[in-house]
Amino acid sequence: MSDRFLLERQRISEHPMGNASFFDNAGQALQGGQSEWFWGVPGVFQALAAPLSLQRVPAAPDVRDVHEQALGYWAALHYLLLHRLGWAHPDRGLRWWYDEGKPVEDPTLSLISEVWDRDGNLDAYLGWLLKGRPVFLNADGPESATWPADLEPLAPHWERWVREVEAAAELTGSEYFQGGWDPLHLTGHSGECGVPDPTSTISVISRIDRRASFLTNTMDAWHFDLEKQAKKLPDIGQRSWRVDVIVRPVGFLGTYRRSSVTGLWFTGRHQIHAAGN
Repeated sequence: MSDRFLLERQRISEHPMGNASFFDNAGQALQGGQSEWFWGVPGVFQALAAPLSLQRVPAAPDVRDVHEQALGYWAALHYLLLHRLGWAHPDRGLRWWYDEGKPVEDPTLSLISEVWDRDGNLDAYLGWLLKGRPVFLNADGPESATWPADLEPLAPHWERWVREVEAAAELTGSEYFQGGWDPLHLTGHSGECGVPDPTSTISVISRIDRRASFLTNTMDAWHFDLEKQAKKLPDIGQRSWRVDVIVRPVGFLGTYRRSSVTGLWFTGRHQIHAAGN
């Protein structure tokens, strides 16, 4: 690994909750959603909060693993793009990132580079997205995707990229391009499928600095609760509040703000957020 992150790669069989109770509903509020998909999500947020603290993130799945290893591996990547960068169109955001040479100044993209791209698997995820270009973070159903009826033509170099990735996948027999429109099993598992936390709170830290803090007990509904609670913040005109998001079972998720352009919550630079919308 680089000096940006110290990480330990984890298999679901090594997870502290990797027993019979792991797959019941008790773990959902602690992880972000159904345990089979979201068991790796807390670790990636903890790695972002404390990059050099040797946090555990999902290991790339192999043929010896149970299916939940692949589910957790891909869902953690998917969750970061949707719920850290606020990308409703992750295919657009990743194409922008590839075209820019995959810069790693942004912490979220740096972690994605260190884990999924270094594993050699990010192309498979992007290739899947480009098949149907699903749209996420829908207000009426944030836990699932919608599928555009008509797809805009890709730029010529991206058309070539898709052909090359699909050809390579056919040669290797990659399972990630098989199984219809959703071989990664992600479009119905994007988080935000839990019960809102009635005890969640938002507090102004500094109106001058536009800083606030949001606190909740629930990982699988925090995004919904943040949107609701943020409406209680004082009006500061065209400026954005910067809200530290803390989910007690997981820790610090990041400092978020709501884009006046997209209406979505995100961390980091607005330019990066806009690239995926």
